[in-house]
Amino acid sequence: MVKSNKCKSFKRYLFAGSLILLFIVTLAMTTNVFAGAPCPDLRQFNCTVTETCNGEIVNSYEECFNLCNYGDYATLNSGCFSFNLEFLNSRNLLGIDNDLNPPVGGCSFTFKGRSMTGDYMPFPDVFNGCRFHFKCTPSDGCTI
Repeated sequence: MVKSNKCKSFKRYLFAGSLILLFIVTLAMTTNVFAGAPCPDLRQFNCTVTETCNGEIVNSYEECFNLCNYGDYATLNSGCFSFNLEFLNSRNLLGIDNDLNPPVGGCSFTFKGRSMTGDYMPFPDVFNGCRFHFKCTPSDGCTI
């Protein structure tokens, strides 16, 4: 009889341990799902942004951009800009700004080797005929 009680006790501990392990694994997997998927292909660029209004340069500054490539589409974000882009081919992207709904402008970007250039043209009633030109080089450590 003593042997039978030890076996039942062991099975209870084994069952309780299995339930705890299942709970921990499920919790870990749920946390990873809710945390959001990381960017599968993240590239950083340091860009010189030139703002031109009515044919005259009014501002020029440096901005750090994160380009996240998801295959057929990409997102390009900085502290001031946010774009949703689609690849036209392996070198050209076309998109809209992602800051407001509905979008208030369009943009295009072109890869030239490892570098990238782009133009963003807000609708005229938003920025009174201003446009932004981006000249970007790869960066290893810029932060937004």
